[in-house]
Amino acid sequence: GERALPVRSRQTDTVTWLPRGEQGHQLVDSVRAELPASPGAFYWVACEASTTRTLVKHLRRDLGVDKRRVSALAYWSAK
Repeated sequence: GERALPVRSRQTDTVTWLPRGEQGHQLVDSVRAELPASPGAFYWVACEASTTRTLVKHLRRDLGVDKRRVSALAYWSAK
């Protein structure tokens, strides 16, 4: 049902829908495979707490994205 929701974005924005997976593993794998570092890009991450931490680490450590170009918010914690 999420794909039916309207997404506000600019023509220069890229929105990629990723399938929901158990414990965030599928999401993390998809992001690692699909998300290139893009100079000047701003990255917004909002998902489960451990998934958020893993994705931010990937952006910062693996892709070298400056922390000022990442906004992250963990909405919940899976138990």
